[in-house]
Amino acid sequence: MEGVEENTKLEETLFSPTWTARDEIRLLDSIDEHGYGNWSSVASRLGRSAEECKSHYDLHYIDEPHSSLPSVFNSVFLRN
Repeated sequence: MEGVEENTKLEETLFSPTWTARDEIRLLDSIDEHGYGNWSSVASRLGRSAEECKSHYDLHYIDEPHSSLPSVFNSVFLRN
């Protein structure tokens, strides 16, 4: 049952109503893999435009970094 609960939490939103926790993870993983600035490659993994990925990342991770992540993120990914 725990796996079902985690999958449900991945479909919740964190910073933006159109980006799920799963989308945020894919975005960060893709930036890690392809590098900041390679927005075409990043976007292809998410099925979004390069501009959408860049603006979302810049807004939520650069311009307005969150001092603490929402509890859904912490409970799924930062377990001991």
